[in-house]
Amino acid sequence: SLEPQMAKQTTLTLAQLYTMQEQYGQALATLDKWFMMETNPQPEQFILKAQILYNLDRYRDMINPIETAMKVAEEKGKPVKEDWWNLLNFAYFQQEDYRKVRDIQKTLLQNWPKARYWKSLAGAYTELGEDEKLIYAYDAAHTQGMLVKDSEFVTMAQLYLQAEVPYKAATLLQEKMDGGVVPKSEKNYRLLSQAWQLSQEDQKAIPALQEAARLAETGELDLRLANSYLNVANYNECVKSGNTAVRKGGLKNPDNAQITLGMCFYNLHKYSDAKTAFRNAARVPRSQRTANQWIRVIDAEVERNRQIRLAEQAARKKREELQAKRDAIAR
Repeated sequence: SLEPQMAKQTTLTLAQLYTMQEQYGQALATLDKWFMMETNPQPEQFILKAQILYNLDRYRDMINPIETAMKVAEEKGKPVKEDWWNLLNFAYFQQEDYRKVRDIQKTLLQNWPKARYWKSLAGAYTELGEDEKLIYAYDAAHTQGMLVKDSEFVTMAQLYLQAEVPYKAATLLQEKMDGGVVPKSEKNYRLLSQAWQLSQEDQKAIPALQEAARLAETGELDLRLANSYLNVANYNECVKSGNTAVRKGGLKNPDNAQITLGMCFYNLHKYSDAKTAFRNAARVPRSQRTANQWIRVIDAEVERNRQIRLAEQAARKKREELQAKRDAIAR
């Protein structure tokens, strides 16, 4: 008996009341009845339907009313609201449609730049395997000062390493660890030292490696420290770290530690110790060729030094004999 306009308004009000009372089945049926009566629905009613479907866990069915609401809003010159995009993003995320999620996050960032949208975009890139784009999302968030957690800075550094820009990774980690933002843990010191080493900054890698090795139970990081000392020609410290690596154990390739020790001893002209280290390395088939080459180099060096000493002795003896003859003539 109600007037058509009154009937429509009452039906919509009922749908809203059912929603408020969490009677979502009744709310959806009543709202669908209203849609049959209304020839010119507004975007808000489509969003209401999507919200009801959300509460009914019908996430796939949410997509059509939200996208319809957006289309109607554009046709009527109304703004498409941020929370509508978030609702649509949720619906597509539940369907694991990460391409849609990626595109929605880009729209959100263009209109409402927030840290969580950068992170969501990064997550979509990860799911899609678009790692080359992932770093841009993090870098943009970092540039805008939107990264705050220590894990975010560590992830940013790891992405820089993957993108082969280790210097950026090293400077970022160094800054955040020095500032107390990123914990000074073995794992983070290890990452920092790796970044400095890949940047060919062995001298800067050494302090990080020292701390990481101090905290580590195995000798793997001590071996890396020994190699860094070798690279900067600090052979005494190289020997100390190499011996510590062997003593701690747990090395993936113990023969590599012996090769490093041998090279350090060689540069200290401790040829006997160097040959011992290289012989230890040669016990592993993988290192036999390298170790034996070094042993031949040492033997050649020892022989060359012997020949030099003999030549020097002969020259000295000859000088002494000549001097003796001169002295005899003078007398």
